Amino acid sequence: MAADENLHMIFYRNLSTAALDLTPNEMLRAITDIVTRFQMPGPTQPNFRRNAAVSAKSQIFDLRPHLDVVVRPVLRAWNVFDRTDLSGDGDRARDELSACLDELEIKARRFEEQRDRAAARGAERGAVAV
Repeated sequence: MAADENLHMIFYRNLSTAALDLTPNEMLRAITDIVTRFQMPGPTQPNFRRNAAVSAKSQIFDLRPHLDVVVRPVLRAWNVFDRTDLSGDGDRARDELSACLDELEIKARRFEEQRDRAAARGAERGAVAV
């Protein structure tokens, strides 16, 4: 299943690369809109919040891998921040995207710090109980 998902990712990444080459301003606006509005699927599923919290606490998936393993690599593959063929809305979209990534980095770092503090508190409680 993972191999199949990877093939889907490669297909859409390559398709998007071609679209960026054909209409860079419009495509970067679309990419920026998607990245800045993205929400994890599933909030309407039973126990979603609890399962998402367990997943994040266990370091299975949270904002850091979303940012470092999903978003940043594809933006690098598209050469988003080094493109020289943007103007107008494309330049504005790139600026918005950059600001969004900065904000996501801050949120990811805060989450990691909170998770680490909670783990340390849990370890202290466990040490005291022994």
